[in-house]
Amino acid sequence: MGESYHPNENLAQAIANAWSDESYKERLLTFPLGQPTADFKDATQAMLRKTSGALAEVDVFLNKPVVLTVDQFEKAKEKWLSLEKSEKDLVVFILPEPLGKRPSLATAKIAMAMRVQGV
Repeated sequence: MGESYHPNENLAQAIANAWSDESYKERLLTFPLGQPTADFKDATQAMLRKTSGALAEVDVFLNKPVVLTVDQFEKAKEKWLSLEKSEKDLVVFILPEPLGKRPSLATAKIAMAMRVQGV
């Protein structure tokens, strides 16, 4: 999982939406909030389509996006590293924890810069 930061208004909007709208957050996250671990091999087509649909709402169109909470990512990192290269065709994002007093696009951009692997 390469670490890079590319500011993206649309991804920042997805973060702000997830922070302010629980329904959007549920659609965005590939694995349910109550599922603390994420096994990439268990990401079904339906789960990937759900995440793709949520990202499409902010004009981001990817084939196999996976969005995890910070906790899910920390627990799944080793599983990701153990996958064969041919299995790593997923695009993985981490939804940062909310910052500040209220969700905003500007705050989401700051969260993206603070956590390089963030959505």
